[in-house]
Amino acid sequence: MTAAQPTPDPNEPIHLGVCGKPHGLRGEVRVNLIRITQDEIQRLETDRLLLIERRNPEPREVRLTGSRFHQQFWLISLEGMEDRTAAESLNGAILAVRRADLWPPDEDEYFELDLIGLKAIDAKTGESLGEVTGLKDGAAHDLLLIRKPGGKTFLVPFVDAMVPEVNLEKQIVRLDLPEGLIDL
Repeated sequence: MTAAQPTPDPNEPIHLGVCGKPHGLRGEVRVNLIRITQDEIQRLETDRLLLIERRNPEPREVRLTGSRFHQQFWLISLEGMEDRTAAESLNGAILAVRRADLWPPDEDEYFELDLIGLKAIDAKTGESLGEVTGLKDGAAHDLLLIRKPGGKTFLVPFVDAMVPEVNLEKQIVRLDLPEGLIDL
């Protein structure tokens, strides 16, 4: 898979999750993760997060003082949030991190947020097949979700044989698909 990547804005806020209800009495907040896994959260190399609240869309920096997982939730403690009442005020707020604080992707590794919106092009004909709308975990490998111009979605195994090129700079992904795959 060949790849071309533009230089992204290092200060771009990357959404990690949405704050939910408090957990316990000591100010812990439940976070529902968005497009990021528990393993990826553990790769973060910062204690500085961005909080985007409904009443104030301008991100503000907060310091992470504690982090653990409980069931499907990421439980966090933030500086200044010492009790349940303070934690309740964050319900619905978006938790983010600056792109510069994410780990660098490995070669041929992409953040889902960078793939969404790419135009899917047939590698043989150059014809538009649709647009990437997401990435789904598959049993053997990830699957690209492609929405056709008519609105229907199809899945493409995200492997070199079927996705020979991802070009973030040109905003395209070239697909070399077996006949009939997009009609399944």
